[in-house]
Amino acid sequence: MNKLGQGWSLDAIVAIIIFVVLIIVALWFLTFAVQNNRVEELKAEGETIPEVLEGDDPFGFIEGKQIDKDRLQEFADLPYDEIRKQLGIKGDFCIHLQDEDGNLINISPDRAAIGSGKARIGNFACS
Repeated sequence: MNKLGQGWSLDAIVAIIIFVVLIIVALWFLTFAVQNNRVEELKAEGETIPEVLEGDDPFGFIEGKQIDKDRLQEFADLPYDEIRKQLGIKGDFCIHLQDEDGNLINISPDRAAIGSGKARIGNFACS
């Protein structure tokens, strides 16, 4: 008799399929958990920005419902990376102003917003 080796049994094939499925499910859960944490981090960062821009904070240019134009201009003149560092923000951001009707208010004649050049607000680049 000529034996070539052990063949694949049905038990071995089922075990391999279960193992592969379990690995795929575990990786999917890990990916989902990381994405969920990142969303929560971004949400928390987004909530801190308005707080910092109000009141006596060094970057604050919002006083009640009024904007201090001089302080806003000082803030807008800072380099984007410096603003991110000082605000403690890891992700990209874009700060823009709107009136009560949702219309965009320019920060200066040639600038619609402050932030990442990757972001766009309508037809305007953020930076």
